[in-house]
Amino acid sequence: MFIHSGLYLDYALVFMRIMVGLVFAASGLADLRNPVERSKGIGMPKGFTFFLGVAEVLGGAAVISGILTQLASIGLIRDSPDDSGENHISARQRQRSPGAVT
Repeated sequence: MFIHSGLYLDYALVFMRIMVGLVFAASGLADLRNPVERSKGIGMPKGFTFFLGVAEVLGGAAVISGILTQLASIGLIRDSPDDSGENHISARQRQRSPGAVT
């Protein structure tokens, strides 16, 4: 009675890759359309916001097209700021430093 999961696995993975790529590309376009407002929202300089927008658009396109998907995903995760405006790597490094205040 159960549908063989391998039957739709390829379609599900392509759909998921497209959705993740669209989310990053849309976020990057929002950064590029209004970098001043976005830079205030994440607490970063305007130049970094522009770089972030370009990286998100290119990374999203790479994820969708399947070109260097793993590398693009790692780059998107590393450079994406979280809700506090910190990127994920710098927040981890701050937590590991001996004089870190938590």
